[in-house]
Amino acid sequence: MNLTFQGGRVICPATERDEVTDCHVAEGKIVGFGKPPVGFIADRTIAIHNQWLLPGLIDLGVRLPQKSTLAQELTAAAKGGITTVCCLPDRMPCLDTPSQVHALLEEAPNIYAIGALTHQLAGIQLADLVALQSAGCVAVSNAQSPLTDPHILRQCYQYAATFDLLVIIYPEDCRLNPRGVAHEGIISARLGLPPIPQSAETIALAQHLLLLEETGARAHFANLSCARSVDIFSQSLPAHKKVRATAGVSMNHLWLTEMDVADFNPNCHVRPPLRTDLDRFALREAIRTGTITTISSDHHPLEATAKLAPFGETKPGISGIDTLLSLAHHLSNETELSFTEILRAMTQAPADILQQPVGRLEVDAPADLCVYNPEAPWTVTPQSLHSSGHNTPFLGWELPGRTTMTCVNGKIIT
Repeated sequence: MNLTFQGGRVICPATERDEVTDCHVAEGKIVGFGKPPVGFIADRTIAIHNQWLLPGLIDLGVRLPQKSTLAQELTAAAKGGITTVCCLPDRMPCLDTPSQVHALLEEAPNIYAIGALTHQLAGIQLADLVALQSAGCVAVSNAQSPLTDPHILRQCYQYAATFDLLVIIYPEDCRLNPRGVAHEGIISARLGLPPIPQSAETIALAQHLLLLEETGARAHFANLSCARSVDIFSQSLPAHKKVRATAGVSMNHLWLTEMDVADFNPNCHVRPPLRTDLDRFALREAIRTGTITTISSDHHPLEATAKLAPFGETKPGISGIDTLLSLAHHLSNETELSFTEILRAMTQAPADILQQPVGRLEVDAPADLCVYNPEAPWTVTPQSLHSSGHNTPFLGWELPGRTTMTCVNGKIIT
């Protein structure tokens, strides 16, 4: 179907386009802006005056549940403006074989698979990384499963470097927080919660950086959570020219701190933990300077029972795909970060890291886009969420706008 999106404000960080104009789509691709191309006839014209036409978001950190609720999560992602969902390997069954990857990719065209770095994510034996890459994996990761043996880790990097396969890293040394559930600080001490020190992240980060320098592997550090990690990462790159690494942060850590845990809110139980206000400021500043280049939802939908226990006994995780774009807009309103800077971290930057032709609005690019109404405030309630997981600390927040339409490969899916 040929589509014309008429009269919207087109915002694309990759092309530096920010103007009110028409956008034309044919055969799954963008074919022009402004005046229709010669011979183009729209089957449907969609008036989007006073709304924003944006590249569809690319979410690097999504946990998709089993098949029974997979369609619901993909619908929720689309309704949140996310057109590319990068599925982490820690699901049931684990994405450590080509057959599991094929089965997942058959579910929808907008899923990118991240394969398991080690067999069953056990950290003992390498998965068949070449087979996973051939099956369609855009990256590999051990997600948040411990990989504490530096010899195995070095082997993983050597193997990945040989085939230029991206490794997504969640830096954490679990030996420093075997029972930890909250940031080591005044709140965890006052509440008597087992602490997670910053060193659990920073020591692991330093180890990974040294091994990356030695092996030449290409890596992305997901979900940095503290100022010291930003310092270590930024200081390492200029000094170690062989390090090919980027860094990201979750939207949760750009908004929340350890103070949000003060009333034992189980929806604030997350890994890595919410840290201090100074850490939150440093993460926001790192987005502004370009030290951190991506923002993800770190989406982890959980059943209600997973949060119905004392804080330390609940399962960590936040459901984030419903609120990602609206929180990004809200962040641009409340901080010095521009909306374009934030949007780049959810479109162009992850696309460049994955080396995929998405995340941009330009002629011949895939027509993955969303329409966002910046003047449609809404309140986050269980009823307003489309994900199967309602485990979000943003319940009750009023957000400034929301997605009204999403298009994937030229097909309107919401």
